[in-house]
Amino acid sequence: MNIFAKKPVFMLDRNFPIYFIDLPGFHPQLGVETDDYALYDFLSYEDQKLFQPHTRPMTDFMFYPFETISREGRTMQISEVNLIVLFKPETGIAKIRKNHVSLLTAEDIDILMGHFQTGYEKGISAFEREINSTLNFVDISQKQAVVREFINFCQHHLFFEGFATPSCLETLGYIQANLARAVALYQNFKRVSPKEDVTPTDQMPAKAEVVEISSSTNGSSAKIDISNCVSDVVNIWSLLLECWKIKRFQIPQVYRTKDEVLRLLGMMFSEKDGPTTQVPNSEHLFQGDLGEGYIKVLNLLMHSTYKLCGNSRKVNLTEFSAMLKSTFSCYHKSSESSLNTNMKKHVTDTIRAFQNAEQNQTISSALKSLRKIDHYPLS
Repeated sequence: MNIFAKKPVFMLDRNFPIYFIDLPGFHPQLGVETDDYALYDFLSYEDQKLFQPHTRPMTDFMFYPFETISREGRTMQISEVNLIVLFKPETGIAKIRKNHVSLLTAEDIDILMGHFQTGYEKGISAFEREINSTLNFVDISQKQAVVREFINFCQHHLFFEGFATPSCLETLGYIQANLARAVALYQNFKRVSPKEDVTPTDQMPAKAEVVEISSSTNGSSAKIDISNCVSDVVNIWSLLLECWKIKRFQIPQVYRTKDEVLRLLGMMFSEKDGPTTQVPNSEHLFQGDLGEGYIKVLNLLMHSTYKLCGNSRKVNLTEFSAMLKSTFSCYHKSSESSLNTNMKKHVTDTIRAFQNAEQNQTISSALKSLRKIDHYPLS
């Protein structure tokens, strides 16, 4: 945004997407506002170079195109390169000065990251509201096209110019969170359409495209039957509602309600002949919001599900490993064979972390179900 330019009269363009209409510090056409720039520090690289836009097309990445950065036990997925350099100085990519004079201190960086995190957490919570109309489309190709447009919109405006104002950083955090969740959602839609090769770029599209997709893979045939142990599985996977509170894991809150956990279970498992139907037949959607910190928790949840249900259903561990890899982003570096070997690796430590946590009904019910498994460290 050119801070010295006179603001033009807002003109509606039928091909111009509009989002974040009630986001403070943001104009749908002009982008992030920096009107209060003179009150705060201006950042630049040590060699006096100014920040440049480094928006990278999604096609540049084999997988999840974000850098995970943590603060106070919360993780953020960041793709804007200048912000990665700012918030992760240990990478040694470059040093940053304020007002072309003094180098940023660790305290300076933490303050700036705090403003960004405030906006990021708001953006994570507001994502569904921002794209609510998209989710109402029946045709998945329409959903995919509009989400792609939303990604382009976020990328277009996600540029840290160096104005270290609280409002600017909070607004960028909000946009970054929406971009991260939109990319995860887009990946989910793309999995249903393996032949669809139109990928988001850093260019604003003139018009959302509608593409042909193959038939949905949503079906219970690929899911693992847990009819004989569904209540225990629900108890154990409900730990996803509690794990983020445990400092040892250093992970953000992703799942907030039991219904969300049940929908997740319905993406991976089926309940064919159980006495009740707790697990819905959910469409399998890739869970792109989970960083590597979730691996220890998910290893316990899936390994215990295998121990409770796999043997009686004659389902081997490889199928459970494949389900982990195909569902959660944190396993993108793992092969199915390594998952078979390592899934039990942190089970003991993870169980003890939950035992030592502040107890409530959810954790108590999960531990009770885990006690049914032989050789688990529970008395």
